[in-house]
Amino acid sequence: MNISSNFLLLHVKEGRHELFDHFSLGENPLHSCSEELRVPVEIRGYIDGVCGNNDGISIEYGVIVTNVETEPPLEGEPSLSGPHPIRISAESAMLDVKEGRHKLLRHFRRNGHRSPSYGEERRVQVVIRGYIDCNAGYNDNVSAGYSVIVTDLQASGPASSGLVA
Repeated sequence: MNISSNFLLLHVKEGRHELFDHFSLGENPLHSCSEELRVPVEIRGYIDGVCGNNDGISIEYGVIVTNVETEPPLEGEPSLSGPHPIRISAESAMLDVKEGRHKLLRHFRRNGHRSPSYGEERRVQVVIRGYIDCNAGYNDNVSAGYSVIVTDLQASGPASSGLVA
């Protein structure tokens, strides 16, 4: 399936404090950081439904995260984690889809209505690679939002949907 995205909002549970400390090495942890502070990340999961409206540019979709991995910082880059990756866990994210947003929306429509979750038969598997760029400005003592710049997005859906990669 051909969809594209520039960013995603990752709801980080474990490791959120370490990420905040890491981004505090920069000028302002609540704004986009310098490239050397970005944390490489790979997120696996599935798009489970529509979360936002079409603003003419993109539509937000909910992602159930099944696995998230960070890579260690490159040698010589500032990091509180040393040569090891910052270990994080996440259960959900919101993916801002540009190209393919209408096809994906049609895939999730049922009887003219949108639902937060359509069940296993409608899930669209995704592998998202990019960089955690900054704290998105909230921490509810359970999770914290972090902005991810998406550099690669692969998606595939059920064969019956016409969304197969």
